[in-house]
Amino acid sequence: MMDERNSKVFSGFITYGENKLYFNYTDHLMNNGLRTSNMIMETDAKNFTAGLTGIFYEFIYRNWNAGNVISMPMMGHYVSNKLMPDVDLFGLNLSTSYNIGSVQTYMRGGVQALRYKDDSRTDFYKELYSDAKQNRLFLSGGLTAAYSFQAVNDLLLSFITEAAAEAPEAEQLFIAVKRPMTNPDWSGNPTLSQPIRTGLRTALDYKFLWLELFGNYIFNYVNVVKTMKAIKPAMTYKNVNATIAGVNFTLRYEWIESNMGYLWGENTINKESLAEIAPISVFTLIRFPAINGIVISLNHRYENAQSRINSDLSEFKTSAWNTIGAGVEYSIGALHFDFRTNNILNYNYARCLSYSRSPFSAGMPVFDPGRSFSLTMYYNSVF
Repeated sequence: MMDERNSKVFSGFITYGENKLYFNYTDHLMNNGLRTSNMIMETDAKNFTAGLTGIFYEFIYRNWNAGNVISMPMMGHYVSNKLMPDVDLFGLNLSTSYNIGSVQTYMRGGVQALRYKDDSRTDFYKELYSDAKQNRLFLSGGLTAAYSFQAVNDLLLSFITEAAAEAPEAEQLFIAVKRPMTNPDWSGNPTLSQPIRTGLRTALDYKFLWLELFGNYIFNYVNVVKTMKAIKPAMTYKNVNATIAGVNFTLRYEWIESNMGYLWGENTINKESLAEIAPISVFTLIRFPAINGIVISLNHRYENAQSRINSDLSEFKTSAWNTIGAGVEYSIGALHFDFRTNNILNYNYARCLSYSRSPFSAGMPVFDPGRSFSLTMYYNSVF
């Protein structure tokens, strides 16, 4: 595992009417120099993005260039990687919307071109994909139709259907990490097909209740898989067909607000669970009315156990957990105080996705903090 050691971010924009020209540049350095380890790891990543947007169009250019070093001096191992080998993305998207009676429609289309310019990585990709190409071109598009109506007083029903085609992520196409010894390499797949998503979503909005149900079928869903090279394993990406469905629920009444979310995913080809799907989670906040300027709040967080895992990718089952927190707010004129305590019972827990697969993950859950306290003070003045 590595820690952020230095991060520089520069950004700017100018606007003219409905048009906006912008740029962002990030220089991000991570290493494990703060940890005691026999392995030295460092990643230096740079990302530049520039774009021009308007009412119906967006043009974007992005460049990733990231280098990585993995060294084990005591064993004589040293690996230098072009993690993202000078990758370019050019994208142009056009969009419009129409109302057809009570049905709102939104349409978009465009093109995305991706390439890597450091051809020293070509042989690395061809260890798994003999027909790997340095340049890829994708046509993207989408159509969304939405219909809402007032069923009875205070009850609003909405139905949304959509179909969309997108380009794979640049990392899924071109990430390239060679790891020492028998540790799995991490390889993008430059031959990926583009995902095509179809979906249906419905929502019910009634006074203090909001409920959303959704389901998607994705052709060519990009899935993480484990495969074998000639002498060692590798993590890479393959297209599969997948189903993803879920529910979101919100209750707001008087002093209480509660939010619940659940997601379910399955690879429809082999009927196995999709990787990195979070279990059901609930967050509830009770915020009492102010008494003499003092506002007291209580909160409860819950995450259910997750047993739907992909064991082929070394995912492990996680246990359910609960935490309780509290807060006190007070204002004196324009001066505000906010005192909070989290995880009051000092429960030892890790979120289901506290560790996600990556080229440098340690394969161990990262535990959340125990009991903690914070005090925030700020002065809100109008000149």
